[in-house]
Parts: sequence; C-alpha cells; structure tokens
Amino acid sequence: MHAICTDLEIALEGYHKRSALYGSREIAALLVELAGRVRSAQAPTHELPARFVLGEDQAPETLLDHVRLVSLGARLRADGRERYADVYLADPDTTVVLVLRKRWDYAPDVEPEDGPGLARRTVAARLTLQAVATGQIVSKVVTRRANHTIDMSSSRTGQTSVTPQRGDWDSLPAPLLVRDLAEHDAWVRKRPPRMLRPRVLAEEVHAVAVSDVRAVVYEAAEQQITAQLVDAAGNPFVLSARHQRVAPHALDAIAVALGQKVRFVAGELTRRGSFWELSPLAIAADTFVVPDVAGPTPAHTASGHGPRVVGEPLDTALTRAEAVLEELCHGGLGARAATVRPRLLQAAQALDDAGLAGLASRLRRLERPGTDGSGADAWLDAALRLTLLREASSALQA
Repeated sequence: MHAICTDLEIALEGYHKRSALYGSREIAALLVELAGRVRSAQAPTHELPARFVLGEDQAPETLLDHVRLVSLGARLRADGRERYADVYLADPDTTVVLVLRKRWDYAPDVEPEDGPGLARRTVAARLTLQAVATGQIVSKVVTRRANHTIDMSSSRTGQTSVTPQRGDWDSLPAPLLVRDLAEHDAWVRKRPPRMLRPRVLAEEVHAVAVSDVRAVVYEAAEQQITAQLVDAAGNPFVLSARHQRVAPHALDAIAVALGQKVRFVAGELTRRGSFWELSPLAIAADTFVVPDVAGPTPAHTASGHGPRVVGEPLDTALTRAEAVLEELCHGGLGARAATVRPRLLQAAQALDDAGLAGLASRLRRLERPGTDGSGADAWLDAALRLTLLREASSALQA
C-alpha cells in the first residue's frame, strides 16, 4: 500500500510538471488500485488473503548471491531533457522478469542523447546499456526489490560478467517462453485481477516462439509498423510498434529483422479483444536486435497496405467510458459534471448496447454527483467495475 501511495505522489508531481510520462490515466489507475485493495482486504469473506492483497508478505529487498539473467531487450523513454532506460532480464530459475532501470539528466547546454548514444552509456557495474540489453549476465551482487527492479553493485565489478547472446531462448521455461498462445491464455485467465496481484513490473513481458511472419505493414501517417506473426503452435498474433523520437531507428530495425528468419520475439504481451498483441523489446532472427538501441539500418521495405486491427464494439464502449471517468478524475466531479454530461450519457448508452447494464447504471450515477462525498464513492464504484470488466473482456472476446 505504501508503494501505491508513493507512486501516486510521483504521478501527481509529474502531472503538475506536465511530464510526458504521467497523466490523468495513470492517476486514475492508481486511485482505483488503492481502493480495490482496501475494499478487498476489508471484505467479510476473502478469496484472497488480506496479507496477499496488501503485499504484506513481500520482502522489500532480497539479495541474489548468484544469478544468471538473460536479456529480453530494453525500452527507452524521454521526458523533456531526461532519458530513461529499462532493461528486461529473465531469471530462468524463478521464471520472472526483472527490470534494471537507469535515468540520465542533461544540463540545459547539453543535447540529450537518443537511441545509439544512450546505448553507449553505463547502466550498472561499468556495463553499457548496449551490452546488458543484448547480453546475458552472471552476477553475485544483484539486489531484487519487491516490484522486481534490481540493483547491481558497482563496487565489486569482478563479480558481474556479461556475454553476448543470439536470442537462443529455447531453454527458457514457461511462462517466460510462450510456445502456444492458447495455453498461455488459459494460464492468464486463472490469475487474480491485476489490481489485487503483487505489484511487480514486467509481469506481461514474455518471449514468444515464432513459426512464421506474414504481412508486415508500415503506416506512414501513424508512424507505426504492424506485423502478423504465428507462434510455434500455429496461433496468429500481432506485433505492433510506434515511432518514438528517443528511439529514432527502431522501426527500421524491426522491419529489417522481420525480413529475416525470425525465431523468437520478446516484449509486452497483452490481449486486445480477440487477439494477442506484442510490443517488441527484442527480436531474435538471423541477428539479435533490440530496436530501441539500434543504430541506422537500411530503409525498411514494409508495405503500406495490409490487414489492419479493427476495434471491437465492446472495446470501443469500454474506451469511451474510460475517457469519461478520466476526465472527471482530472477536472473534479462537481466542476466538470455539467460539461461531461453529454459524453457520460453517450458512454452509458454504448455500454447498454454492449450488454453491460451494470456498468452503465454506475456511470449514470455520476450525472449529478452529490456534495456529501457520495460522488467520489460512485466514481470509484464505476472505475473499479470498469477496470475489472476491461481485464475480463479479453476472455469474453477470445
């Protein structure tokens, strides 16, 4: 619970500073999670122990005296003159993904680096981002936090070594490696709701075995590349990536890699209605590519035409409801109720049309919020219901 409050303070501070990394969506999600965990812990009957929901059984830090970690790639982010890197490291022994984080601040007279420039920067124990993001690590000086971020001591560099890898991930155990998305889907459905599970990063980061690459589409207007891939069991899924200024060569690197013999892809794997979508962190093909830190490559040859992902009615209805709730969270229930009212009623009608009468009813209660605090409770009721339905909608549309 303390971690949620800390994240909420950081998000609020970032929002007030107009940070590109925070907005009303992040703040609303944290408020919903906080309320969800409190309500679950206080419920008279428990399917999940209160200690589990509140994270009381999680050790703040754990020293890993000898560990082998395999990189599944990296993600770069930018916020003004600040640059951030997250390296995702699979631990085969515990079947979890750990995250090594690094931040760089640039003085006003220094041009912030992107992509290849950041790849040459040190992230831990005198190791460069490029080496860690494309390698595998053996270390005796790793400390793991409860949220699965890690630190590597820089005072004993001789106890940490990194070697290159080619993305030979056949030996990774499930669920780190997904060979059959249908089996993975069944495993995902057995988990408790996200807001009640342990608060760990990279929970949805996996490597997926690939048997075929079909249409590869580049949409210039959206600056987005989309590809249809097939897993080892024959299930199709979508790989999708958008251009980021901090990773200027990523889309070209992805297009070139997808033109080779692809064996595995790694990234954040999420269900979007009736299909699985992966945001790539690394691609293991004839070469091993981490798109965000890739240098210049030959111009991509992806087609501008091909199959597109089409939004589904249920997903569209939930998205409209989310937008209304986020706007109320941002502007306040009283001050914004009148201006939001038309969109709120439209969103409620869309939910009714999609068969979600319970959520529609909860949304309509916000049409005229009271001044006694009942409006905040009504907002939380609607937001909690929506969050749970959004997570469950993947199974409903599968």
